[in-house]
Amino acid sequence: MKSSNSHRPGAKIFGMGVNGSSATLLALVFAVGAACAPASEPSTPEGTGGSQGSGGTSGGSSGGAPGSGGGSSSGGTSGSDSGGTMGGEGGSGGSGTDTAAPAETGSPPPPSGAMPVCTEEPAATAPALKKGLAIQIPGGSQTGQVVGVPGEDTMYVIGHTSGDVHIIIGGKVAPEKLLHVGVAGGGNGPEQGLLSMALHPNFATNKLFYIYYTASNENMTIDEYERMTPTTAMKKGNVFDQPRVNGSPYHNGGSIYFNPKDPSPLLYLSIGNNNNPPESAKPMGPVGGIWRFDVATKMKVKYAYGLRNPYRMSIDRGTGDMWIGEVANAAGGAVFFNPNGKMMTNFGYGGGGEIQGGISGFQGGAAALIGGVVYRGTKIKGLCGRYFFGMHSTGAIKSIVQVGGKGTVASHPELTVPGQISSFGEDGEGEIWMSSRSSNTIFRIEAAAP
Repeated sequence: MKSSNSHRPGAKIFGMGVNGSSATLLALVFAVGAACAPASEPSTPEGTGGSQGSGGTSGGSSGGAPGSGGGSSSGGTSGSDSGGTMGGEGGSGGSGTDTAAPAETGSPPPPSGAMPVCTEEPAATAPALKKGLAIQIPGGSQTGQVVGVPGEDTMYVIGHTSGDVHIIIGGKVAPEKLLHVGVAGGGNGPEQGLLSMALHPNFATNKLFYIYYTASNENMTIDEYERMTPTTAMKKGNVFDQPRVNGSPYHNGGSIYFNPKDPSPLLYLSIGNNNNPPESAKPMGPVGGIWRFDVATKMKVKYAYGLRNPYRMSIDRGTGDMWIGEVANAAGGAVFFNPNGKMMTNFGYGGGGEIQGGISGFQGGAAALIGGVVYRGTKIKGLCGRYFFGMHSTGAIKSIVQVGGKGTVASHPELTVPGQISSFGEDGEGEIWMSSRSSNTIFRIEAAAP
C-alpha cells in the first residue's frame, strides 16, 4: 500500500479489451441493460514495501521488509511511524469471551444458505463494543480479509504474503489450506500478494468463489474456483488477467465483491492506478477505478473511476450501496459512498494534488485508511447499518453512519487492533471480524455487555 505513497493456466473467461471503442460499447450495453503516484508519492494500503534500511525514505506502503526500519510515518500504509516491520509474526493476540448481545427483533429470518440482514435504521450513537473472540492464524502469512460461509460455522482467511487461504471451522484453525496460489515476490513486494475473496451469490448450490491476487508474473488476476468440501477446492478458470500499466508494484487496489441486489451475478473489482496517477482520470482506462464483471454473459464494464488506490471496497448486503476505502497520497485517506446502481461516478482523483474527502472527510494520521464493511448482523442491537473502517499502522478503528450521502464519523478506541490492521470481513452470521496483519490474528467485534 504505497501511499505516494506462475499464474496457473486456465480458460480465459473475460477476454474483452479495456480501452477504445470496445470498452465504450460495453459501457453503453450495461447502462441500457441494467439500469500513487511516482516513486516519490507517499501512502498506500496493502503493500509490503518500503525501502529497506533504517527509516526508509521512500515511504513504505506496508512497512519495510522484515528486519528493515519500515517506511516513513507519512508514507507507509503498513509501516508504523515507529518503524515496525511489515512481515513480523507478532504476538498471538488475546482471547476473548463470546458474549454478544441477544439478536435484534424486527429483521426477517434469512433464506436458506444466506446471511441474516438486519433492516433497522442506524442508531446515531453506537452501542458499547469490545474486541471479542480472537483467533491466531499460524505461519506468519499476514492475515487479510475474512470471508464467512452463510449457514456454516466455516470462515476463510486470506494469507496476504503466503498465497494461502486459511480455514477456520468451529472457531479452530484447520491444518489444511483451502488453496494456494503463487503470488508476486512471494507476497513481499509492495502491495502485492493474495488480496481478496468473494463467494458467488449462489454459493449454497454452485459452490463457486473467486480470488483476486497479483500473480507470480505480477499480473492482476481473478480466478474462479469450486469448493469441493469445506477444506478443498478446484480451480475452474480465469476471470481477469491484466498486466500492469507500468512496472511499479504499487496501487493494485484489492477487493472483489458481489452485490446481492443485482438481478444477475455481477462481480465488482476495486483497482488502483498502478502508481500511474494520470490513469485515474480516464473514464475507460484499465486502472484507477471499479470494474464490473458479469459472470453470466462473460463481459466486463467500467463502473467508476477517479480513484487513486481503492484498497478496500465492500458492498452493503442490505442496500447494495458501495463503500470504498481510498488511500491518500499523504498518510491517511477517505471513505467514498456510491449508491446502488450508480455507474461511472468520478471520484475526483486525476493525477495531481490529493484525493477528495469523500463521505468521511479526509482522515489523516500516520497510517493509510483501510476500508471495511457495513454491519448487517443481528447479534448487536443498535449497530445495524453502521460502516466500520480502520487506520493501518495504528490499528485505530472508526465508524460512519450515512444519511442522505453525508456521514458522521465516530472513533472506537476500545476496538483498536494491535499491530497493523489489514482488512475487515463477516462470518456466516454477518458478524464483523478485523484482521491484524502483523500479529496474524483476527478479532470479532462484539457487544460490551449482554
